[in-house]
Parts: sequence; structure tokens; C-alpha cells
Amino acid sequence: MQVTINGLDREIPENMNILTLVEKLSAENNISLIGAIVLIDEELIPKATWEKTFPKASSKIEVLSFVSGG
Repeated sequence: MQVTINGLDREIPENMNILTLVEKLSAENNISLIGAIVLIDEELIPKATWEKTFPKASSKIEVLSFVSGG
């Protein structure tokens, strides 16, 4: 199914939950998303619900990761 992730159109399986999506993005980009937050259609998705949250077709998903440094 077609969704938008961080402004880019992507195809993901219909049965992919947010936890699996974040893990996939982490592996693809070789970055840690431990402190990440996820928004679907501008709604914050609590980390405790990632495993049972499934985006719908045309969802706009934002995955944000905070990096410390100076």
C-alpha cells in the first residue's frame, strides 16, 4: 500500500505495524531510532502502541529521531 514517510512516497505491506516500520527504517538508514517519535497524519503515536498500530493507505507518517551533540 502507498504511504508517505518523511515526505517520500513509499510502498509498504498492508500488515506492517509501526514498530516493524521503524525497525526497517533504522536498518535501511543505519541509524538508531531508540529515541524516535512517530506521527501518523499529525497524530502522535505512543511508543507503547507501535506494535498494534497499522497505518492506512495514503497515511502521512513522520518518524523523527533526536540526536544529542554540541
